[in-house]
Amino acid sequence: MKKMRLRKPVLVAAAAAATTAAVWGVLMTTHAAFTARTATGPLAVAAGRLDVELTTSRTGQNPIRVDLSEVGPDRMWPPDGALTVSLRNTGTLDGVISALETVEVVDDSPAGSAELSRALEIAVSTNPAQNWHDPALTWERVAGDAAPSGRVVASELGSLPVGEMRAFHVKLRFVGEDDAASYAGATTSFRLAATVSQAL
Repeated sequence: MKKMRLRKPVLVAAAAAATTAAVWGVLMTTHAAFTARTATGPLAVAAGRLDVELTTSRTGQNPIRVDLSEVGPDRMWPPDGALTVSLRNTGTLDGVISALETVEVVDDSPAGSAELSRALEIAVSTNPAQNWHDPALTWERVAGDAAPSGRVVASELGSLPVGEMRAFHVKLRFVGEDDAASYAGATTSFRLAATVSQAL
């Protein structure tokens, strides 16, 4: 039976002059005075808080366990629908979501088993009625030889104004089906991270 764990974090990397931090299971908050630079010197933009909360439709801010024995012939998870990832701006500064990425990928493969993260792909959509079999949909590997600890899976995801929430729909699929036996007993864990910066 092939299993993998998707550990969903609260991790936001705040760009510009902000100090960043990552925590598990609670709201991550950054406090910063942002500055933009012009040809004649620094120009103050805003002083405030860029606070972003990440939750999922299944467990809120708790880790998620995915059992690939649940998937059907198309090897997708969740078997029905998608996992919804929500970002809410609870601070005082408008934000821009520049990327969603997998981070801290860790494979645990028994001797002779292949790394499961290399056989998993992830797709991100803003459409709750997304057709996950659409050939135009972009799928990205959870990790690869050039990016073993994670990689960007979606970018330029739009604005995140103060007080508002953006929802993204995420689907995983197993693409090692031609040699599925080589992944027997393998697990992988990773976190989803959103990169949010102040809107200028």
